[in-house]
Amino acid sequence: MMFFNKLLLIGLLIYYYCTIVQSEIIQLTSHNISQYLQDHVTFVKFYANWCPHSKKLEPTWTRFAETKANRDLHVAKIDCSQDALICSDHDIFGYPTLKLFVRGSGARYEGPRQVESLEAFYREKLAEDVNFEDNVATKKPITELTTENFAQMTAKNFAFIVFFAPWCSHCKMFKPVFQELAKQMFNIDGLMFATVDCTMHQSLCERQRIKGYPTLIWFEDGVEKDRYVEARELNRIQNYIELKLKEAKHLVTEAPPAVQYEEEQNDEELSETDNILNIKTFTQGVSFEGYAFVNFGAPWCSHCQKLAPIWNQLAHKFSHHDEIRISRVDCTASESLCRDYGIRAFPTLILFRYGESKVEYSGSRDFDSLYKFLADQIEFFGDEYLFKQDYRIKNE
Repeated sequence: MMFFNKLLLIGLLIYYYCTIVQSEIIQLTSHNISQYLQDHVTFVKFYANWCPHSKKLEPTWTRFAETKANRDLHVAKIDCSQDALICSDHDIFGYPTLKLFVRGSGARYEGPRQVESLEAFYREKLAEDVNFEDNVATKKPITELTTENFAQMTAKNFAFIVFFAPWCSHCKMFKPVFQELAKQMFNIDGLMFATVDCTMHQSLCERQRIKGYPTLIWFEDGVEKDRYVEARELNRIQNYIELKLKEAKHLVTEAPPAVQYEEEQNDEELSETDNILNIKTFTQGVSFEGYAFVNFGAPWCSHCQKLAPIWNQLAHKFSHHDEIRISRVDCTASESLCRDYGIRAFPTLILFRYGESKVEYSGSRDFDSLYKFLADQIEFFGDEYLFKQDYRIKNE
């Protein structure tokens, strides 16, 4: 009897331990995933119950949930065999796929499936911006401006500001449009979406000559440049902002490093590495029996400028591979093309296989990381023979 009681006690302890650990992992579904990812910093495992690789990862994912260093990080999972559509919406093409979400924006994890590596990936994302926890993890797409902070917050770069009153029916109708606009475009470098409640900050609104609500004003470096007076429709305002950014790009930066880098190369080298696609050439440029790694960017984007010489280096590396093409798209010259592919921030790097969009790259933008990502994806799809023309993946 005593032996039986001991076994029962051990069983209860094991059950209790497993329950506590399991409670660290949030089970997401199509009903709660969108709101949850908007509200929390979440590392998500997209898996399928039938997948042996998913089953193999389960103990590691459980340990990661149990031992994660940052308690503000949520660890979750979603069963794609039960919620296939939502997984498709997140571009999940293989299992398990791991993505780190910060207020709805996901970064795909491509590294080793070990607790230490998962923690390192999270820390790496923190290190990308020294103000990450204040400026990203807690960042809202729309900034609330006041009389006290208006001058400081608008002093640099670009701001699209809505001056409103809470009782205004037109303001209430426009609110969801503005929220969606900010959600789609707030990751653009140097662009702020903001609001001013004129019932709370009357003196500020008087200085800005606000006569009606809502009033939409475009600011550049603290100076009012224009007032938006067209239809308050999402696409119309997006086009307006993109045009304003294009017109003012000389204020954002000097000549981009990409141009300097290209000028240093001879004409023959430039012609074989600088593969620019546009609306007319894009389909042909990615629709072939092979892989196209495409950089969607804009000339005024500082992150694009920083990536430019590395991207050219990568293009030169694969210039003799007919089945592997490194290309780029200027989204200021091909706006409709970039909208069709859902490009919301620059640069966006997407790998196409046989003409189909397969994976969006979200890792470090150095040459070795980009090269490893491309090699791993080609190996994942069983086409590693492409690398055997001149060099082997693992020895590069």
